[in-house]
Amino acid sequence: MRRLLAFATLAMMLGTMLVPAQSASAQNGADLCAAARNGDLIPGYEVVYGRGGSGNQVVLGDDGDNDLRGGSGNDILCGFGGNDILRGNSGNDILVDGETNKGGSGNDTEMVSSAEPENTDCTLAQSYDYPENTPDLADLNLVNCNLSGVDLRVADLTGADLANADLSGAVLRGAILIDADLTGVYMDGAYLFTTVWGNTTCPDGTNSDDDDRDGFTCEGNLIHALASGTRHTATAGMAIGVRTR
Repeated sequence: MRRLLAFATLAMMLGTMLVPAQSASAQNGADLCAAARNGDLIPGYEVVYGRGGSGNQVVLGDDGDNDLRGGSGNDILCGFGGNDILRGNSGNDILVDGETNKGGSGNDTEMVSSAEPENTDCTLAQSYDYPENTPDLADLNLVNCNLSGVDLRVADLTGADLANADLSGAVLRGAILIDADLTGVYMDGAYLFTTVWGNTTCPDGTNSDDDDRDGFTCEGNLIHALASGTRHTATAGMAIGVRTR
């Protein structure tokens, strides 16, 4: 009797831990891919990279060109970016974001994940053109935004998150950068005359309030693109191409 109870308890535990692959559908396949890529555990599936084996697995690619292969189970193949080939092999597989899909035996489903939503904050900032169009840019999410060459004169960028944005050649005369985050920002050729600084996170990660050598600005703490595409940090007096007067 004790053995039967122990077996029943084990069966219940396994039933809770192992969610059948049939519970995955085309509707949530892309969500499971995103969750697995984020490091989340997917009940009933083993997360692997490149090639699956036996059992039910989430097979992850990356943003490059991948050739992903499932195994004998009911797998979810996640191509993500790039020109990917997804080979499901046997089992009922879900093939997500493949350029070329080869399902194999079984009832397979092909799907494309939803595109990332457009960063409307970035679009708004790109439309800024002094003096004709001067929207309020305070507290916007401008991460990775391409603002190269944009005329941002007197723009209020207070509290804006500009991490890794491109401000090369931008006109920032009189722009307000108080409490803004400029971590990793390119500013080659930017015009910084009368730019307003204050508690600004500089491109090299320092704070404008801590640098009295340059009048508590970020002008000596910039990061520049080299011809090779890499970056280097400028020290005081090395602001390549940046115009401050």
